Amino acid sequence: MNAELEEMIAAGRMTPAAAEVLDKLQPGSFCFHPSWGAGTVKDWNFAALKMGIDFEGKPGHEMGLKFVLKSVEPIAQDHVIGQFVQDPAKVKELAKDDPVAFMGLVLKSYDGKILPDKVEDLVKGRIVEEKSYKRWWENTKKKLREHREFVVPSRRTEVLELRDSELSEAELLLEDFDLAKDSKTKVRAVSEIVKHLSAFESPAEDLAGLVADSGEVASKSAAFDLRGSLELIDARDSLVAAVEGLELPEGAPTFSGVMKAQLDKLPETLTSLPVSSLRGAIRSLPEAFGEQWVEEFLQILPQLGLRAASEVNAFLVKEGHQADLDVFLRRGIGQRDISVDLLAWVCKNRKGTTEHLFDDDLATAALSVMERDHLDEETGTASRLRDMFMEDKDLIPDFVAAMNAGQIKTFARRLMSVPVFDALSRNSLLARIIKLHPEVQELLAGRDEVKRDEPIIVSWESLERRKNEFEDLVQKQIPENTKEIAIARSYGDLRENFEFKAAKQNQAVLMRRKGEMEREISLARGISYDDADTSKVSIGTSVLVEDANGQQQTYHIVGAWDGDPDKNYLSYLSEMGAAFLNLEVGEETEVALSETSEPTLVKVVSITKLQA
Repeated sequence: MNAELEEMIAAGRMTPAAAEVLDKLQPGSFCFHPSWGAGTVKDWNFAALKMGIDFEGKPGHEMGLKFVLKSVEPIAQDHVIGQFVQDPAKVKELAKDDPVAFMGLVLKSYDGKILPDKVEDLVKGRIVEEKSYKRWWENTKKKLREHREFVVPSRRTEVLELRDSELSEAELLLEDFDLAKDSKTKVRAVSEIVKHLSAFESPAEDLAGLVADSGEVASKSAAFDLRGSLELIDARDSLVAAVEGLELPEGAPTFSGVMKAQLDKLPETLTSLPVSSLRGAIRSLPEAFGEQWVEEFLQILPQLGLRAASEVNAFLVKEGHQADLDVFLRRGIGQRDISVDLLAWVCKNRKGTTEHLFDDDLATAALSVMERDHLDEETGTASRLRDMFMEDKDLIPDFVAAMNAGQIKTFARRLMSVPVFDALSRNSLLARIIKLHPEVQELLAGRDEVKRDEPIIVSWESLERRKNEFEDLVQKQIPENTKEIAIARSYGDLRENFEFKAAKQNQAVLMRRKGEMEREISLARGISYDDADTSKVSIGTSVLVEDANGQQQTYHIVGAWDGDPDKNYLSYLSEMGAAFLNLEVGEETEVALSETSEPTLVKVVSITKLQA
């Protein structure tokens, strides 16, 4: 220890602990201050109890020893900061040309562990330019993941680690699994082991413990992370299949066992699973559901996304249940009680599995379901089928190929009336029909055309509701989403940032909804149902109809935003509402009533004003 420090201890002017710190801050040594950065100790003045330090942000600064002890950290010569103070250009060049070696130096300087935020504080604007730091850090993390001695966290709140370089590749692979803190990271670790089985001398023996641990983690996480649990089971099974002699322990969790205990979460989970795990889960579902598995499959179908629904349908067909699937789909199409994703699947497979379902009724159902989801929901589901209509250039020509002249005109007129498509898109779709059937051109000039500026008739109450929804969207939902995007962006690595992707997808839905609502409100014309004309079926009337069997039913024709088909309140823009509109007592029309999947002829018995 420095002689002057020893004298001050002996004189009672300084504690041994303080002297030990100051002994590391002798002139010529390096230090770090949280506000002023790296520095070099220039001189001591024990008479005045002060120290002179050249900091990055404050050269020639004089500090009292009491404040030095509180805020200045001694830095060794081989520390990354010490090397930076001695030769800044050399350290900057190392960070640029060999970021892996640079991060090795950083981690050795901090006992092998450091938080990403600490790396940013250390490097950003000092060693790497502030504007380039984000890209540098994302590229550096990618390169670090290629070296097993580094443990790169998936979250900013977890530490970056430098592991013992004496560990073998097999030991590092097993440690990756042990260090993983969630199912997703453990799945990645197991997948890496499958790729590098040659690193293990006795794979069956070396990996038996990991197989057992995988099952235990999958069982414990199933209740709160069913997707992660199923993916881990899938990765574990792939490992067992790849290693001769490696077997599942008795009582190990299986796809069917885990899913059977979490049946209520299946639709959401199956929709989110990657294809490899999804197929394994679907193959195991009959065991989970039992004897009634086909009925159970059909029950969850409407709740699945397009990819999951496609895989389930393919499995049903493969297992010999095409007829059951056809009955289910035909009933859903006829009653207009079918999901957008299932309709998209039927359209997508029209040249194969669903060719016999592809007809004029499907075309009309597609428009009705898109309209239903567009008017009644804010989920954005209708957009998937809408996009298919726009992007699949052969879809509408294939639809009209199976129609007669009357059906084609009805379909074209219906296409022009649905609010799902803007005017430009409607005309583009109509042009595909006109190219094959020029006689439809007359609709463009006819009185049946739905012009771009034609108003949407709504009740005053629904107009007020829609304006309130719009205000909430603009003043609350969109600003909150903007904040979510900013927070998610701060997590880094946007390509692997689930929160950012989800927030951006939600932004697209919100902005699309904003544009739609702006247009709808601008076109909306409020009316009072009390003024309805009962000489014919009009908006604000109740119409009693009777079919050929004498069965009667009352329907209420309402504005565009008041529809509730379950209670027989029909928007005048809906397929059935439009069919009744302008009919007089005694006139007939053909509609698909809720009790049947096939269109039937009905006669108007009476027309009265809608009762509030």
